[in-house]
Amino acid sequence: MRNIIEIEENKNHIKQALEEKIAKINELEKHFREVIRKKEHPNWKICRYKKRKYITKFGVFELNITMYEKKQENGKLKRFVYYHHDLLKQLSRQKYDFTIIEETIEAILKNDSLPTVNGKRIEPSTARFWMKKYAIEEKIINENNKLIEHFQKEKINKKNEQINIEIDDTYHKINYGKSKEKVRFRTAVFHTDFTNKDIKKKGVVLLEINEFIKGKEHTKKSSQYYDILAEKTSEFVHEESQILVKGDGARWIKNSILLWENSSFYLDKFHLIKKIKGAIGHQRNVSNPFKKVFQNLKVEHHNQYWYDVFLYVLENKNKDDFMKLKDDFLAVLEEKFNDKKLLNHVKELFRYIKNNENGIWDLDGKRKIVRCYTEHFMYYKCKKNIKKSHSFFGLNLTKLKIMYNNLVNGFATIFA
Repeated sequence: MRNIIEIEENKNHIKQALEEKIAKINELEKHFREVIRKKEHPNWKICRYKKRKYITKFGVFELNITMYEKKQENGKLKRFVYYHHDLLKQLSRQKYDFTIIEETIEAILKNDSLPTVNGKRIEPSTARFWMKKYAIEEKIINENNKLIEHFQKEKINKKNEQINIEIDDTYHKINYGKSKEKVRFRTAVFHTDFTNKDIKKKGVVLLEINEFIKGKEHTKKSSQYYDILAEKTSEFVHEESQILVKGDGARWIKNSILLWENSSFYLDKFHLIKKIKGAIGHQRNVSNPFKKVFQNLKVEHHNQYWYDVFLYVLENKNKDDFMKLKDDFLAVLEEKFNDKKLLNHVKELFRYIKNNENGIWDLDGKRKIVRCYTEHFMYYKCKKNIKKSHSFFGLNLTKLKIMYNNLVNGFATIFA
């Protein structure tokens, strides 16, 4: 409650200060019109009085302004406005305080709600007008290009430093005017480390967005994407760097390690946990047809759910420990249920793990130490910036949102 009172008091102080400022500016206008003008510009005649609105977050104020006229040498009358204060010059171009304009543009780019001023929300059309008027798109693109050039020259990583490439796909609807089409975003994020808070965050986001031509989806083949990936790696990464490819286990992602001599694949933690939950999860928010089975099934002598045990073993133990746990688990299911549908459902998880075992354990069967957070990057470098309830954006604005938010966090964006 105290904080609320302090905020309201601050607002009242600011409003009072603005009222005093406006009153002073109006007094200056009156003094110029009635005193200074008559002394210094006796040939200036008053044409008409006007009031100009000044809209702020703390209220709407009115400033006095006068239009004058004077006779030129050719005998014609010239009408003009004398701006006796910089604020009036600013209001000649727009009536809103510039902080409102900045907040509105930032709200669009950050996917926030448009600000409300004096009980009325800023219209999206007004926001788009300001974006165009102040050339926001051009400024963001220029800053992004500067960062790209910097990384091309200085590289993202130091010599002999590992480079992570987080790769994933997501789908999102884009507004194509009369239709809203689902578009694929194929993302590769180049970075060195993001878990160390002492390291300045930097990197490059490579985005391939498939396009729609006359209602038909035009998607690049994986081979084309590999060419782009290899090209951009050579631009931003030091030669002979160790490449750590991270992703959800899709074949095209795992095969990308063939692009580099010194590279290896690591399975993303989020996707692994998601697979485990979908197979043997018992949590309330999990979509699992056999959820009730695993709610009532625990590991004997441990009083733990199988989900928790599998998660621990996959995160901390070696391959042999996992294989033993898997065999014990299947034996329990066969003994207690002998349900083919249940067994086939669970075996899908083990097939997934088998197909991605090289991304979980090394050749000796030990758990790979490097952790993968591909979904984290996919969300913060792409999804978060473009997904908004009941809102669909055009392709250009979608790209601009992604580019801006990545720039704020030290990442350059390249659209393939």
